[in-house]
Amino acid sequence: MGYSIKQLRELCQDTGPAKNTQSWFGLANRFVSIYFTKLFVATSITPNQITFLSTIIYLVGIGFIASGDKAYGLVGFGLLLLATVFDACDGEVFRFRRFKRGYGDSYVEPLSHDIMYGLMFTAIGYGAYLQTGYAWMLLVGAAASTFKLLFRMTETRFLHGVLGRVELYYGHTDAVKKFNEASSLHRLIYVLYRNTATSTGLLFPLLVTIIFERLDIFIILYGVGYTMLWFGLFGRQIRRFTKISKQTMESNQ
Repeated sequence: MGYSIKQLRELCQDTGPAKNTQSWFGLANRFVSIYFTKLFVATSITPNQITFLSTIIYLVGIGFIASGDKAYGLVGFGLLLLATVFDACDGEVFRFRRFKRGYGDSYVEPLSHDIMYGLMFTAIGYGAYLQTGYAWMLLVGAAASTFKLLFRMTETRFLHGVLGRVELYYGHTDAVKKFNEASSLHRLIYVLYRNTATSTGLLFPLLVTIIFERLDIFIILYGVGYTMLWFGLFGRQIRRFTKISKQTMESNQ
């Protein structure tokens, strides 16, 4: 395996997710992950096994953070960092081995994130309860998990249930791609979302609240934030669905 780090970046990262879709933390994560990928590709480990390993490490880290103790929280955060590095490695190993298709990118990895999101905010809500003594922190944590998962499912339903059917029935999606939504407001919201609400984007706010032992602030921000994001996405999808219905009818007249 005589590949240099530079060659591995070209093989495993340049063909991966676009840089403008990743958080600042995620871009830094990619700088480190390639060194682990260099180790992984010299073994027989599969991308799905790396995903499984990263999920277990992530959940153990969340367990430490949920203790509400600062020292344990910092250990847990270190495990979260390692898990996110491995989360990048699974795709890099996938691309290095030139897999053309599989269940990893379409099922296993998205499912691993659903599991993480479904458990992490509820667990951190428990940590916030231990720090503050306020039982309603448990409800806020559950709301954060619920609306984060609803956000992901709403996106998936639209992509596969609406755009997927348009392509299936009409053989193309060109007629429904021309949305004038690239406003300054949309771009700003996307940048904020990418750098605060994604799996890597939320790490920095989490670290700050661990250090200052204010998990309550973290869980309130994300409980309220994900709720607002879901309602905003739902309204946007309704508007887009209306446009799609009109465009597909016009394109077939």
